[in-house]
Amino acid sequence: DCDQLFALDANTGILIWASMHEQAADAIHLLGVGEEHLIASGDYLYWFDVYTGRLKSQFPAPHRSLPGHAKPAPHGYGRGILVDKLVYWPTRESIFVFDQRIRPEMLGRTPEVFDELNLTSHGATGGNLVTADGYLLIASQNLLSVFDCYESRNDSE
Repeated sequence: DCDQLFALDANTGILIWASMHEQAADAIHLLGVGEEHLIASGDYLYWFDVYTGRLKSQFPAPHRSLPGHAKPAPHGYGRGILVDKLVYWPTRESIFVFDQRIRPEMLGRTPEVFDELNLTSHGATGGNLVTADGYLLIASQNLLSVFDCYESRNDSE
């Protein structure tokens, strides 16, 4: 409905901050607040300072998306989630895992991927994510996939 994100005071409804015009215009999911950041997603994953609305970082690196042109690679495919201090962000082929925190030395840089779960090797695709009892569920267009939340981390140890 709008090309901006807004933060309003819960008691008065007064505007606290607004993102810059067209900044994160693709954002359709507000994943939540973690580590003093509003984390939002769409084609990209964004970290906004919860107090000022300043964009602290985004993944992948900024790319000018114009109508009729290719989207960034990779690009979001479904609703991600915040779990503990991590962000799980789905794309069509993978789920990328990031730290919710953006350290000062990372400002303006693309966040590092903490972990990645390859979905295509499991016959799955991205979609809307939810966790329950140690499992990660992915509701895609025509499939419900279930993964052990710790599977990809245990495989690398």
